[in-house]
Amino acid sequence: MRRAGCTALIAVGLLAAAGCGNAAGVAAKGRVTLGNLPVQEGTIVFIPSAGGGQKVSAVVKDGEYAIPADAALKPGPYRVEVTWSRPTGKKVPSADPGMMTDERKEAVPAKYNTQSTLTADLNFGENTKDFSLTSN
Repeated sequence: MRRAGCTALIAVGLLAAAGCGNAAGVAAKGRVTLGNLPVQEGTIVFIPSAGGGQKVSAVVKDGEYAIPADAALKPGPYRVEVTWSRPTGKKVPSADPGMMTDERKEAVPAKYNTQSTLTADLNFGENTKDFSLTSN
């Protein structure tokens, strides 16, 4: 009788521990550079490779991004896209008549966004994934 009680207690403890692990979820953070310079103001998107789940995005600011564990990331393989609409230094007409605004162009090559070859495998807990992109 005592052995059955201990076994049940151990089983409950293991289930609780497994539940805590799942509750922690999946978090991702890291650095994103383009040509050794930090991506100043961009976006990083994690798209599940295996289907199911949803894509999750984060802002890249001064080369850093962070996706918290409660943001719907799941463990598994992802395709990763990075975009950065960088100012060109030119002024162009804005939507407001008579006003000018900074011209912006996509700085990240298509092989890292619309045709991305970047991948990441995420596990439960904290994942650090850095992406060093080249400009060509």
